[in-house]
Amino acid sequence: GATPPQATARVEHDNHAYQLADARQQRFALDRGSNAVAVGSERSFNGRGMLLANPHFPWVGGMRFYQMHLTIPGKLDVMGAALPGLPMINIGFNQHLAWTHTVDSSKHFTLYRLQLDPKDPTRYLLDGQSLPMSKQTVTVQVKQADGQVVPVARDVYSSQFGPIVQWPGKLDWDNQFAYSLRDANLDNDRVLKQWYAMNQATSLKDLQDSVHKIQGIPWVNTLAVDDQGQTLYMNLSVVPNVSVDKLAKCSDPRAGLQMIVLDGANSACAWDIDPQAAQKGIYAASQLPQLLRKDFVQHSNDSAWLANPAQPLTGFSPLISQQGQPLGLRSRFALDRLGQLSKKGSLAVQDLQQMVMDDQVYLATLVVPDLLKFCAAGLSADAATLKPVCASLKAWDGRANLDSGLGLVHFQHIMQALQESPDIWSVAFDPNDAQHTPRGLAVKQPAVAQALREAMLASAESTGKMGLKAQTRWGDIQVVSSGGQQTPIHGGPGTLGIYNAIQSVPREDGKLEVVSGTSYLQVVTFDEKGPHAQGLLAFSLSSDPASKYSRDQTEAFSKKQWSVLPFTEQQIQADPQYQVQTVVETVDKAGKVAAQ
Repeated sequence: GATPPQATARVEHDNHAYQLADARQQRFALDRGSNAVAVGSERSFNGRGMLLANPHFPWVGGMRFYQMHLTIPGKLDVMGAALPGLPMINIGFNQHLAWTHTVDSSKHFTLYRLQLDPKDPTRYLLDGQSLPMSKQTVTVQVKQADGQVVPVARDVYSSQFGPIVQWPGKLDWDNQFAYSLRDANLDNDRVLKQWYAMNQATSLKDLQDSVHKIQGIPWVNTLAVDDQGQTLYMNLSVVPNVSVDKLAKCSDPRAGLQMIVLDGANSACAWDIDPQAAQKGIYAASQLPQLLRKDFVQHSNDSAWLANPAQPLTGFSPLISQQGQPLGLRSRFALDRLGQLSKKGSLAVQDLQQMVMDDQVYLATLVVPDLLKFCAAGLSADAATLKPVCASLKAWDGRANLDSGLGLVHFQHIMQALQESPDIWSVAFDPNDAQHTPRGLAVKQPAVAQALREAMLASAESTGKMGLKAQTRWGDIQVVSSGGQQTPIHGGPGTLGIYNAIQSVPREDGKLEVVSGTSYLQVVTFDEKGPHAQGLLAFSLSSDPASKYSRDQTEAFSKKQWSVLPFTEQQIQADPQYQVQTVVETVDKAGKVAAQ
C-alpha cells in the first residue's frame, strides 16, 4: 500500500507526469477492447435481429471466457460465455434476444487530491478541518525465493473518499499532497442480480428496464437485438456523478479528461447524489446514453457518440461520453464496412462473420498508397536497405491472414513509430467527418518524410534480427502454444484497425505468442422458431494442455471455421457426441455434500 512520506519529502507535480499517465491510459484502451454490431429489421436478411459479438479478452489467466448453457426449467434457458466465477451468462442469447458487451470509455473512478495537514502527513484538510486517515493492516502469505511462505504485512491508508494510492513520479504522497481513489464500483454489489435479470429477459424492453432498475453493469456497454428486429445500444454502466460545471470548478486541468483529479479539500467537490440512481454518487440510468433503432448500432470501445452516425449521442458529462474526438480505427472500419454492405442490400450472417475473419488492416487503406509513393520517389543512400521493405509493402495484400506477407510486419513497425506523432496526416481530423478523418500520410513534409525513413530503417533492422525472410508469412510468425504444439493465428493489433484484434508478445525464437484478443465469438439470428447461433471460443474451452478440448476450437479459429451452437433440446440431442452424465449429491450426517 501507499506509505507516508519522510518528514522533508516534497514532489513537484508537473504537467509532464500527468501527460505520461494520460498517454499510458489511452494506449491501454487501444490495445484491449471489443467489437459489437447489432443489425435490425431494416438491414437484416430476414427482418429480424442479428448480433455479432467479438469481445477481446486474455487467452490465459483468470479473465478467460468459458462457454456455458444454463437451464432452470420454466425460469432460465440461456447460452453463451462468462468469466470465471460468474454463474450467469455475460455474453450470449436466449429464446428471444441476444446481447454482448464492449468495454466502455466512461470513467468509473475519480482521484481526489488531498491537501495534507502540515503537522501530520496522515491527516488531511477538508473545508479547513484536519481529519485523520484511517489505517488498516493487511497481512498475506507470500512465497519467498527459497520456497518458504511467510506472512507479509502492509498498512493501507484511506480518506473518506477511498484508499490512498501512489503512482511514483505521477501521483506521489509527499508532505503537501496525497491522492485518494474513489471507485464507483466499490458499492456495486448488484452485478449477479443484473446479469441474472438480463439472462431472463424476453424482450429488449425487459433488458433495458432491468438495467435501468438495477444499474449493476460495472464497466461495459451493452448492445442487443431481439427476434422482432429491434437493436439497442446502452452506455449504462456505473459512472461517478460529476457534472460539467463541477469538473470546471473542481478538477485539476493538468490531468486532462483521461484521469480525473478532483479537489479533496473542498466538500463541494464530492460526487452529486441523484435519488433516481441505484446508489449514491452515480448517474441515474435515465441520464446515460442509450439508443433504440431498427437499422443498426455498433461499438468498438470509443465513446457513445457515433454508435449510429445517423443519431449522434451528445451533451453528456466527459465522465460519461465525449464527442468530437477521433474515432478508433476499428470503429471506422465497422462504419465503413456497414455502409458498403448496406449499399448492396440486406446483411447476411456471412457478412458479420467476414467483418472479423477477413482480417482487413483498415489503416492500410488510408496510408499504404502514400508509403508506396514515398518508396517510388527515391530512397537515396538508404536504397539498399529500404528497397526490400518497399517491395514487401507493395506485395502485401493489406490483411493479417496466415498467408499475408512480410509487408504486414513492416507496416506494423512503421505505423507504431509514426502514430506517436499527431502531425503525420495529410488530412487532419474533422469532427464533422469523423468517420473518414484523419487520413493519408503527409510524406511531402520533411519532418514526416524523415520520421518515415527512420521508421523503415528501424523495421528493416528489426526484421533482420528476428530472422525473417522475404518469403516469411504471418502464420509463420504469430502463433499460440499448447501442449508442446503451435497453432498459427491470424489477426493483429487493433491499433492498425484490424477488427480481429489479436495481441501477441515476442518470444526468444523470434516468433510472436498470442496472449489476448478475439476470445468468444458469436453471430446470432432469429426466425419464428427462435435463435440460430454460430460461434467459437478462440483459445478453446480447456486450459489443461492434456485435454483434447484445449486446442480443438483454436485450430478451428485458425482455419476460420465457425461451429453451430446447439440451443434447443432437439439440436443438442442431435449432436453425434451427445451423452448424458448424471450427478447425484448426498449429504452426510455432518452436513457435507458429496457428488457421485
